Amino acid sequence: ANGADALRRELKADKTFRVVSYNVWFEYERTFAARMKAVAAEAADCGVAGFQEVTDDSFAHLSRELSAKGFGRLYRQRSTAPYGCALAVKAPLGELRGVSTLPFPTS
Repeated sequence: ANGADALRRELKADKTFRVVSYNVWFEYERTFAARMKAVAAEAADCGVAGFQEVTDDSFAHLSRELSAKGFGRLYRQRSTAPYGCALAVKAPLGELRGVSTLPFPTS
């Protein structure tokens, strides 16, 4: 069975799920692919994963890796800053019904 099926069975059994949050900022672009693959592997058995300091480059790698781990939707915060937050949700929790973000004016 795949990870989503295992998570679905677990949720039916005890109605709980794991939530993780990672700061994924990393200075060295040459290692983004490997680093985002490792982050996705760590988040693979969670239902919801939050990420801070996501850049355009890291988001491209992160979204690809999280999709491969069964996360159905990855939402990225719109920001004028070169980085922002992202949220990933895995089935069977479903799609995000709505996401809103509030700017932090001193960031």
